[in-house]
Amino acid sequence: MSVQERTREIGLMKAMGMSGGKVFGLFSLEAIFIGFLGSAIGAAVGMATGSILSGVLSNGLLSSLPGLSLFLFDPLKIVIIILAVMFIAFLAGTIPAMRAARQDPINALRYEESPPPHSRSITRTMHRKDSPHEQRHPQQQPAQPS
Repeated sequence: MSVQERTREIGLMKAMGMSGGKVFGLFSLEAIFIGFLGSAIGAAVGMATGSILSGVLSNGLLSSLPGLSLFLFDPLKIVIIILAVMFIAFLAGTIPAMRAARQDPINALRYEESPPPHSRSITRTMHRKDSPHEQRHPQQQPAQPS
């Protein structure tokens, strides 16, 4: 999706001399960074929710069981999960990155995004109404007798 949305930008980068390998690296790095952010935020929210839930349950409903901790977090396993998600994001970003690296700069600069499917009928209606074939001429005033 990112490649399709940024086709003109990719064309400009390549027209200015950026190699296909650098474009591939840019999109791959972006995929890895998005994977890192998603997994790090997810791990932080999960740890916070788990800690709060564990505290509430061990002090309330399960208070008769001393030393109970429902959620234990191993930092090494969290790091492994974050790295695994980053690797999966890299793999998911490889095909779009290869497409971006292979794009012809001339065609990419000419690329125009098509409107979303639901707006096509509106666009057609507006286009027909405002088309140059149906130019509206001001009504001519009848000549006044002198």
